[in-house]
Amino acid sequence: LWYHIDGRGEGKTVRQGSQVSYTFASLLLDGTACYHADVDEPKMITMGKGGVEAGVEEGLLYMREGDSATFIIPPHLAHGNFGDRNKIPGNTVIIYKVTLLEVD
Repeated sequence: LWYHIDGRGEGKTVRQGSQVSYTFASLLLDGTACYHADVDEPKMITMGKGGVEAGVEEGLLYMREGDSATFIIPPHLAHGNFGDRNKIPGNTVIIYKVTLLEVD
């Protein structure tokens, strides 16, 4: 995983077991949009419970509430050899633009 914190927040840090909500946009390297979640319907997960790409979960652990970041996720931490069989081909690097809204 490669990541860059684009903007720093001042809230709580993410830990295993934290419940987090965040917005994101996922893109292929050529800029093709794949998936997204916005402020009106953010993505919500519990850290360490799965349900999201391993690279996203790993990247969130470097963040705190209010941060925005860019993750560049290699295939083995994203959708692997087969992709998601919808919008993401196999063996594809994915770019995630993430803003961490809340940490509980």
